[in-house]
Amino acid sequence: MNKFPIFAGIRLPVSSKGWLLLAFLLVAPSWSLEIRAAPKQNDAAAQALRKAQGMLRQLSEEKAALETEKKALADEAEKLRGEVARLEPLKGQVEQYRAGLESSRGANGALQEQLQRAGTRERNLQDKLKEIVAQARAIQNDNQLLVAAVREREKWIGQCAENNKALIAANGEMLEQYRNKGFWDKLAEIEPVTGIGKVETENLAEAYQFKLQDLKVTPFETEAQADANADGAGQPPVSAQAGRSE
Repeated sequence: MNKFPIFAGIRLPVSSKGWLLLAFLLVAPSWSLEIRAAPKQNDAAAQALRKAQGMLRQLSEEKAALETEKKALADEAEKLRGEVARLEPLKGQVEQYRAGLESSRGANGALQEQLQRAGTRERNLQDKLKEIVAQARAIQNDNQLLVAAVREREKWIGQCAENNKALIAANGEMLEQYRNKGFWDKLAEIEPVTGIGKVETENLAEAYQFKLQDLKVTPFETEAQADANADGAGQPPVSAQAGRSE
């Protein structure tokens, strides 16, 4: 703000001494005019005096306005200083908030990295789980095949046991028939003319041989092996065919 306000191109003072000096300078010409001029110039002097008085009033009003404005500005400055003093303690809080924000940003970045690593681990676990499930299914299939093989083995063992029982019964029957032979039966076997006893004995031996052939236990084989050997499974051995033809 200018210390001396400007009015009509003239810089004006704001102090009381300056105003007195300005008033003297304005009134002095009228005094000199009264001394020098004739009575005809009284009207001009009075007009100049009125003009000077109007200027003084205007300057006084402007001074009062400036004083009011100065007081308002001083009050505003004091208010601003109070606001600054009130906000000064908040500076630390602002710095703390700023530091917390920076820390939060850093923590957010670290959290994002952790989330990415967790996502990678989860995908790896999913792939591993799929692999384990595939292995479990393969093991389950193997177990099913193993159970089927065990059942086939148990069935074969049961068949062997039944054949063994039948074989023991056939042997017992053969021994019983041999024990029950009498004198005439033995005489018919050694009779060289008709040979009836010899033929009967050979027939019994052949029947026993066929029974043994039927009770013969086949080697154990799985269903796959049985399917591979299906072409020759229904044909009897060559020796058995030769024995039957004889």
